[in-house]
Amino acid sequence: MLEQTIHAEYKSVYDCFSEVSYRRITQLVLVLVLTWTAAAAQRTDANVDAQTRQGMVAAEANKLKEAERHFAAAASLAPADPSTRNNYGAI
Repeated sequence: MLEQTIHAEYKSVYDCFSEVSYRRITQLVLVLVLTWTAAAAQRTDANVDAQTRQGMVAAEANKLKEAERHFAAAASLAPADPSTRNNYGAI
């Protein structure tokens, strides 16, 4: 009895996945990749903002080497952002 139940459950799970089309699997993979990419971009943006803030605080405290290090980190995280390059160049 237990064997039949396990076999029936296994067969129903197998049948469920065997009916999934290649197109549906591709869609699911695409959704996962886009979700991970968006999450990574948000983390990078947060890191750029944090590095910029730390650079501003260090510059205001006249700790120019520390400010330069933070602005360089922000510029390397977002090289296409002109404000990060401007902050780095100003120090």
